[in-house]
Amino acid sequence: TGQVLYENNSDKPVHIGSLNKLMTLLIIAEYIESGKLSVNDELTAGNNAFNETGAVIWLETGERMLVSDLLKGIIIGNANDACIVFAEEISGSEKDFVKLMNKKADELGMKNTVFTDCKGTGEGKQYSTAYDVAIITKELIKYDFLIPYMTTYMDELRNGATQLVNTNTLVRTYDGILGVKAGYSEKSGYSLSSAAKRGDSVFISVIIGYDEKEDCIKKAKSILDKGFSSYETIRPAVPKELMSGVKVKNGTAENILVKPEILSETIIPIGCSDDIEYKITLPECIEAPVFKNQKIGEISYYLYGDEIYK
Repeated sequence: TGQVLYENNSDKPVHIGSLNKLMTLLIIAEYIESGKLSVNDELTAGNNAFNETGAVIWLETGERMLVSDLLKGIIIGNANDACIVFAEEISGSEKDFVKLMNKKADELGMKNTVFTDCKGTGEGKQYSTAYDVAIITKELIKYDFLIPYMTTYMDELRNGATQLVNTNTLVRTYDGILGVKAGYSEKSGYSLSSAAKRGDSVFISVIIGYDEKEDCIKKAKSILDKGFSSYETIRPAVPKELMSGVKVKNGTAENILVKPEILSETIIPIGCSDDIEYKITLPECIEAPVFKNQKIGEISYYLYGDEIYK
């Protein structure tokens, strides 16, 4: 739902290190979903991928690898060279791919984010916030085909010659985990964006800037635990008053039926659903002509005086 249930310095611009790759993955996922790429396609690594340092899967110039294996490299192995292969395949160059990343950030309303590379290594000039990373994560987990990659702890490439180990150890231990991504750099510290689903509820936790990896994972787990133990997902009921419709003046019918435009899910503290109240703002009569999907009013839902849905 995008509701923020807990935050601490969530809008503070900080270095996010390799969590930068979440946006790279989101753009890749969009291209796969649109049919422009397939997980069964083979891509060729160029000199730029070969020259990458840090976390890599040791791609050679001219080496061909399946999209599915390159995704493993990024998601499980944090591979910088695999990011370059995708950037050059999709945009021709990393520079042009970064333009796509920043454009997507604008589209998603990420107001405190700037990308300068597709890997998260150019820390001096790029930054984001915990809230903005949560926005990317929310979008990323919509792509079901990514979940098996993001929830894998160990895998391999090149028929076992290259081993991959996921540094997000929650994928081994946490009930309902959807995975997502762990990261580290000297400037960002240990960071983890994680998501989990149980029943109808999905909770996202973003932790940035811990000195110790285990402390970072422990904090992420505690936040997810708090979500599942304290909140539930509900879909607001349609008030009976709407069933009688609204009168129409100067029309061919005296009355017209109305319906909610959308009734999405919302999150509330467990056990509070009976305390939800609502207010309907609706005219007694509307003037003809009346059109399908014409907005004529609003329903606001409240819990203990706070609006929770409209």
